[in-house]
Amino acid sequence: MRTRYWPGTLSRYFIKTYVLHFLSLFMIFATLIFLITLIEIFRKTSGDINISLFDKLIVTTKQIPFIMEQIIALILLIAGLWTVTSLTYKSEMVVAKAAGFSLWRLGSVFGAIAASIGLCFLLVINPISTKWIKEYYQWNSTRDQATTFFHEKITYQKRDMIFIANQVNTRTGTFDDLRIYDLNQDATIKKVIFAEKAHYNKTNRELTAPIAHVTHIGDSDKVDIQTKLNDNFKLILPELGSFIKFQTKTDKLYSLYDYPRAISQAEKNNGDVTTLRGHFYQLLSLPIICALMAIIAVTAQPRSPRSMHIFKNVLLGLLSGFGFYVLDLVLVTFGKSGDLPFILAISLAKIIVFIGTIWVVLRREYG
Repeated sequence: MRTRYWPGTLSRYFIKTYVLHFLSLFMIFATLIFLITLIEIFRKTSGDINISLFDKLIVTTKQIPFIMEQIIALILLIAGLWTVTSLTYKSEMVVAKAAGFSLWRLGSVFGAIAASIGLCFLLVINPISTKWIKEYYQWNSTRDQATTFFHEKITYQKRDMIFIANQVNTRTGTFDDLRIYDLNQDATIKKVIFAEKAHYNKTNRELTAPIAHVTHIGDSDKVDIQTKLNDNFKLILPELGSFIKFQTKTDKLYSLYDYPRAISQAEKNNGDVTTLRGHFYQLLSLPIICALMAIIAVTAQPRSPRSMHIFKNVLLGLLSGFGFYVLDLVLVTFGKSGDLPFILAISLAKIIVFIGTIWVVLRREYG
């Protein structure tokens, strides 16, 4: 018997219906999020005549892919519920079952489509969304001329230097009360450079302090050297791409293709590898979560087109999908904190839902 790899007529019809419902919901959610975000941007920039309408639209657009990436699995769940409800209401599922189209096939079709959409977001949208959301936070910080405590360790000429400033202005590149700790090879302090004011030129990567106080630390005593009033302390930082960067929660946010390098660097520097791996594996599991969301929607397919059955099953599907989504986030958080073995934390919720959906389909198909 010749095996058919191309989907049959019913499968193609169900795929088309599911994709159309998904695209409709995607556009609705994206439009609503865009309008809400745009209103927030207008509120933030009210009275700032230096920001044009075009700039506001660009800044708003840069936030949309990141937000949509966070809710794509939930959109696939709702699209699946909408599809099975529509098919049941039109009695098309009755005809499909009479033709031998089971819930197994429907679940596999919806799951494959949802996994493909999740994979597309993972491989294509994620690098764009990560880059754009970082640009948005950087723009937001420089627009506000935000000042914040600054702490950064860099490698300069094969040795570590720690930069600490009480305040930094991200627009002008000005540091207040800057302290630079120059470390020896054994991580002990070689000298300390203090400047009440310092300026960083991002074009030539030059840090300048008009008045600098340098303390050389020896084995037994300290020798202070005060520079002349008109002298400048200058430090060229060729190994640092962007010295002034607002410290936000996105500083440790990487795209799919950046995580392996970040994990390798954290291992080399004895950094927090567990958290990085947690974020990376959680990101990799996006297609699986999307597929399970679609299968949950299939298991919530109403038995009859009556309003009570439809309402009950849609509500049950929504609760099951949202419950799985929250449970998975909670378990992954436990894994990142070390309270659970990470392999168990990343897979437990998915295994529970997979077994549960199989049990529901078996019960629906065979009683």
